[in-house]
Amino acid sequence: MAGNDAAHDGLAYSAEELADIAELIAETVLPLYVQPAQRAAMARQRAARRTAAKTTP
Repeated sequence: MAGNDAAHDGLAYSAEELADIAELIAETVLPLYVQPAQRAAMARQRAARRTAAKTTP
């Protein structure tokens, strides 16, 4: 959005506005990409512990 406005309309955004946009992007990326990967890693670790517990006498 900001890049398009700057390129086509010559609109300049302040550093504070760009920081706000970056924060919104980070807030969006966290639940969409980061947290699912973290949950998957935790699930793999739990599964490995269960498997190890079943095979250890």
